[in-house]
Amino acid sequence: MHNDEIPYEVVAQYRTRFGAEPEYLVRTPGRVNLIGEHTDYNGGWVLPFAIDRSITMAAGEGRGSSAIVALDRDETVEFDSRYLPAPRPGHWSNYPIGVMSEFAAAGSAVPQIRAAFAGSIPQGGGLSSSAALENCMALLLDRIIGTGLPRETLALYSQAAEHHYAGVRCGIMDQFATLLCRRGHGLLLDCRTRAYRQVPLGLRDYRFVLCNSMVKHDLATSGYNDRRRECESALATLRERHPRMVDLRDCTPEYLESSRGRLSDVEYRRVLHQVGENRRVLDAEQALHAGDIPWLGRLMAESHDSLARNFEVSSPEQDFLVSEAMERGGSPGARMTGGGFGGNVICLVSAKRVGDFAISLRESYRRRFGLEAEILECEPSDGAGIEDLAIMEGSGSPSP
Repeated sequence: MHNDEIPYEVVAQYRTRFGAEPEYLVRTPGRVNLIGEHTDYNGGWVLPFAIDRSITMAAGEGRGSSAIVALDRDETVEFDSRYLPAPRPGHWSNYPIGVMSEFAAAGSAVPQIRAAFAGSIPQGGGLSSSAALENCMALLLDRIIGTGLPRETLALYSQAAEHHYAGVRCGIMDQFATLLCRRGHGLLLDCRTRAYRQVPLGLRDYRFVLCNSMVKHDLATSGYNDRRRECESALATLRERHPRMVDLRDCTPEYLESSRGRLSDVEYRRVLHQVGENRRVLDAEQALHAGDIPWLGRLMAESHDSLARNFEVSSPEQDFLVSEAMERGGSPGARMTGGGFGGNVICLVSAKRVGDFAISLRESYRRRFGLEAEILECEPSDGAGIEDLAIMEGSGSPSP
């Protein structure tokens, strides 16, 4: 289904399944992290942008009970919003129900909800389909309950849902990006203070191209949590001599080297990635302001190398795609994006070569792994939005 067709189809499915008109239409995009991987939960900087792929949810208040329909899976979860069900390990329903739980914990009377959703965000590819689903529910509840919360607060509710229901101790990047990004911009986010600014992504004759390896290894969730524990262990050791150190972002190259003997080899390499990656994010902002594509490309390549060697979250498939994109595809920069262990690679590609680039990369990837990589150009897009369909009565359909 084409991305533009999804809102119409979701509304039609809502009518069919619930026998009523939806009251609201919520759309939340996925995101790509241009640079700054695994720095968000260490108080560092990140630079993501929202993409032109999204989750669309048609919704309204329920009658007696709640029901959420995942149209892509043809699966419905029914429950009473007054007595929310316990988390189901690995299940998609943890994301919207987790957000409902956070509203309840904050003192809101959570209404019964009827919702149906579908999306065009490739799942399991590190593009934050989970955060998009969480933020759909957060925007919906904020509108129905009338809490009028700032988007920054809604992002925190969604992050807490990820922690408590999904069991992934994620940082704040995904939730902030999918709510707060603007078209044509990246979001430079200080994950400690949550201060942010919009950074124009003026690439002139270059485009962002996503290459989905179509592989997600089993370590995706457990490995993420392992990396977080390793970072916490390293921080505890570094604080023994510098108790004022708040996060790993406070560690300088000089202090890391002077403390190397106190850290395990794994801890040292995890911190080495943090130190370098935070510098690369701030340098990337300068490269974008200067329109220096070669500099930006080098920073992306350095980021991937550190993620593969020091943080060990890349995969053979992603390493191959990065190498092929730069060595044979002519990309000035490419890197894995997302939590790792499979998923997507983001590449800078000349606008004139996008078609040839995609064909060449698909063929070489097929020969090497016997898999069909999904390759698509992506546009930096606006963050989430919600429409009150009642005020559009008589127009026939939601606007695309």
